[in-house]
Amino acid sequence: MVGDPPAFLKNFPRFQWYREEAMAGRLRLPPYEKTAEGDVIVYPGEIFCRIPHCEKGVTPISRTTNLRHHLVNVHREKCTPRPGGLLTQEEKAQAMAWFNSLRSSAGEDNGYVDEGQATSW
Repeated sequence: MVGDPPAFLKNFPRFQWYREEAMAGRLRLPPYEKTAEGDVIVYPGEIFCRIPHCEKGVTPISRTTNLRHHLVNVHREKCTPRPGGLLTQEEKAQAMAWFNSLRSSAGEDNGYVDEGQATSW
């Protein structure tokens, strides 16, 4: 079962859209961005793996922390360090901007697949 999203995303329409569209297999998630050191950037609230062909691309992972563990343990990726404690306003803003960018970039050719078409990861 999927855990509750961070409080700042609970009523954020773009997060709800992300969750619904990804679970339905209609959203093609972009590849992970990486830092100059090669660490994967995972945004607060992410619950789907963006590694191609991973079943967790349509099956949600309960929490972002568990997604980070999945990336490390299953895909052998190193994630950007996340300091403990509350999210900063900047981290929240970056996450919201990322969720907004998914919806903005999901055009007819980019973000959606036909109902009967399998996802291409």
